[in-house]
Amino acid sequence: MKYSALLVVSAFIGAVCGQVPLPSKPLGFTYGKGNTSAPIQLSAFLGPLCPDSLNAFPTLLQVADHYGSQNVRLITHQFPLPYHRNSFLAAKGAQIVDVLSSGNQTYRWLGAVYAQINEFSNDATHNKTESVVQAMYASIATSLQLSGNAFNVMYKDSAIEESTRLDWKYTATRGVAWTPAFMINDVLIQAEPTWTLKDWSQVIDGLLGSQRPPSKRETLSSCKIGTKTCEYLPGKVECCTKGEACIPNVGCRC
Repeated sequence: MKYSALLVVSAFIGAVCGQVPLPSKPLGFTYGKGNTSAPIQLSAFLGPLCPDSLNAFPTLLQVADHYGSQNVRLITHQFPLPYHRNSFLAAKGAQIVDVLSSGNQTYRWLGAVYAQINEFSNDATHNKTESVVQAMYASIATSLQLSGNAFNVMYKDSAIEESTRLDWKYTATRGVAWTPAFMINDVLIQAEPTWTLKDWSQVIDGLLGSQRPPSKRETLSSCKIGTKTCEYLPGKVECCTKGEACIPNVGCRC
């Protein structure tokens, strides 16, 4: 009994100590004039120095531009992976730029860092100190017409440190352990970083109620007679039997 009570107390203490602080505003960076009432809320969890996130980033902007802010709201969250040595500094830089530019230059910052991703790799900065890397990030900020001095001062700001950590913790609470990861309306979607606008449209159009012709992959399916082809995600096909429905992002289910 005492042992059980000890376990309960320990679990309670662990829960309290592990509680994520409440944010003072919604987390993440909204692209453009994204509408919080848009039917599609597309969340992307990106590594600031992750090559796969780099591959996905331009297409995400293309998707948001294609559908417009009234239909799709794109929100990105920075999830710096520990094995990319300089990624947390990059994530802090994004928070700083978001504050200094009132959100107007945040996505330009993200794109500029991705454009120089090789310069911030572990190998390229092996002999560089954190101060030197920070100065490299400040140089990007100045290229966006922001104050390099203000940028450097804010690197030491406790609020910036906290907001960077909070976005990381929030991402972890969503069950994300890799980058890039994607959610549509708070549900994980098994999207690939190589997805094109056409691939994303195959999912989004269905949610928006748009009609689309069957893809070539569907017409070439090898499903047996009496079953129905279900391409629940681009390139991912199952054969539904009688009584099963084709559910996007899931597959054939009763």
